[in-house]
Amino acid sequence: MQPLTYSVIAQDLGVSESTISRVVKHKYAETPYGIFAFKDFFTSTAGLDDDYQSISRQRVKSELIKMIELENKKKPLSDQELVNRLKADGLNISRRIVTKYRDELGILNSHLRRR
Repeated sequence: MQPLTYSVIAQDLGVSESTISRVVKHKYAETPYGIFAFKDFFTSTAGLDDDYQSISRQRVKSELIKMIELENKKKPLSDQELVNRLKADGLNISRRIVTKYRDELGILNSHLRRR
């Protein structure tokens, strides 16, 4: 399964991503599991992979968590090293995005993770 992004829908419909964003804003769906905002069914993109396909934020965050869990605790990976490893895996993400997602996940920087 591929994550659903505004860019995929916008491309299929021939409109901009901001149009899709405005359309789903303040709209809700009633399901057997409760009421959900339409925007909850979409994921935002974090960048592009080697095939120029959108990468979901969730995928990048899960990759970051895996890398940090497996790192050498005496010499933790810096944000730039994380970027380099993601690029080696085919995920072209900027260091700024890695830093932002690491902060959102509550993961300390490499100096504070050192044991």
